[in-house]
Amino acid sequence: MASDERIHVGDVGTLLILTIVDLTQVNPDGTHPPLDLTGQTLLEVILEDPSGDSVTKTGVLVGAEVDGVIKYATIAGDLDAPGLWYAQANIAIPNWSGRSTAAAFEVEPAL
Repeated sequence: MASDERIHVGDVGTLLILTIVDLTQVNPDGTHPPLDLTGQTLLEVILEDPSGDSVTKTGVLVGAEVDGVIKYATIAGDLDAPGLWYAQANIAIPNWSGRSTAAAFEVEPAL
């Protein structure tokens, strides 16, 4: 998950975008291809705040299922503390279900 914008406590509508990769395959350049989400039955984004508390939100597919990308747009009350946060996808597709690698992001205090 990458962002050019800073994220602040209380931000609403911040898009958290996660690309899930297939760790069972390796591209010629050594990277992993996106996980094909065709037939998905579960798309969730788990947010963990700096204190270690977590909440599960409904994720939304971005683009084609073969691109392996999901997103969640924050709502009021989601980003309620400054510090290091984590976002992790929880998905179910035919023949596999599980979680992605967690992505870290910083939430700054609002002025």
